[in-house]
Amino acid sequence: MADKRASQGFTVYQTNLRSDFHEHSRFWLTRPDAEHPIPSPAVFAEEIDRRMHYLADLGLVNALGFAWGSSMESEGDAFGAAMTLAEQNTLARYGTLPVVWTIAVEASAYDPSRCDFLASALSEVAKTVHELDIYHYPVTVHSANERPFSDCFYDKDWYSFTLDQAGHGDFVVAESDYRDYLAKHADKPFVEGEALYEECSLLEENGPCRIDATMLRRVAYLTMQLGDAGYTYGAQGIWDNIWSEEDLKKTSSVRMMAAIFNRYGVAWTEAIDSPGAKQMGIRRCFFEEQEWWTLEPYGQGGSALLGRKTPLAAKNADGTHVVAYYAATTRRPLAVDGMKDESWVLRWFDPATGTYSGEEVRQMSGGRMRLPDKPTMDDWLLVLTRADSIFSKRMEQTQ
Repeated sequence: MADKRASQGFTVYQTNLRSDFHEHSRFWLTRPDAEHPIPSPAVFAEEIDRRMHYLADLGLVNALGFAWGSSMESEGDAFGAAMTLAEQNTLARYGTLPVVWTIAVEASAYDPSRCDFLASALSEVAKTVHELDIYHYPVTVHSANERPFSDCFYDKDWYSFTLDQAGHGDFVVAESDYRDYLAKHADKPFVEGEALYEECSLLEENGPCRIDATMLRRVAYLTMQLGDAGYTYGAQGIWDNIWSEEDLKKTSSVRMMAAIFNRYGVAWTEAIDSPGAKQMGIRRCFFEEQEWWTLEPYGQGGSALLGRKTPLAAKNADGTHVVAYYAATTRRPLAVDGMKDESWVLRWFDPATGTYSGEEVRQMSGGRMRLPDKPTMDDWLLVLTRADSIFSKRMEQTQ
């Protein structure tokens, strides 16, 4: 999996030690003279070390998580003390590798009354990381799926960026949720950490369906057009560690999760070749070419993702470069203001194949352009670039 993701252009590989106290955990050793378990040196030396170094050798940043957020509440002080030992062990072993520290996952407040407790408890964990990590790598928390997006940890000094979870259809993934959050918290990077994992059972009220690459692309491009600094791809069967279809029947908890998220019996050997992963590599290359860090969300918007009717545009500050995403549902026009009055080149980009087509030159006047209709009913991106900059770039490439 690591080899394939690196070849597809991924930059970060998310892992989690799941070092919670539970019956299946092999991370912990108990001793008669200790108040709580200690991390197992053998498990780290024989299994985890080689995996962590393998990711680093591939050039991947490891977004390394410690445990499940709810463990802080269910296990209490003993878990906090054990987590300190786990962190000391983990940072000593992997602190010189390229890492993002994910303090916990599913860690914001499904129940808002838990927010203060979680923020306090996880801040103690983060404090240990901050004291031991001499490189001061980014630190975050993988949020739970809730609306509005959680800002439970936002005001903490150790919290480097927001790692949100838009979920898998139990809430509508709406443009307005991202706009509202970024309007409130514009001074910190935002990464969509879990949304519409490919092959997952979509949790819609009118009945589940299988999430495909087109649905995945919608939320992946929506978030980027709205100022996202990164996106997490996931696939069912990998997400829930399913080696074969028989694994779906092993325990009651696995059977319950399969009934919710893996109704189609997808194992990792099938999921690894799902087309959406390659298309996320295409997405990365596309936005790097567009210098995504110069683009800002355009307009006010507010529609829901799965019902979006108009293109979603982003443009740079001086009005010389525009990118518009047309979802498969897009069928209404959009006019973009604040553009330079000169000749523009319009090109269509296919996010499924990574190819351009249909180049057209238009003369702008009045600083406003009505974007054209998309060429087919599929999803597309429209790139608008000043003709003189396109000409200059092509001259540079031929010299």
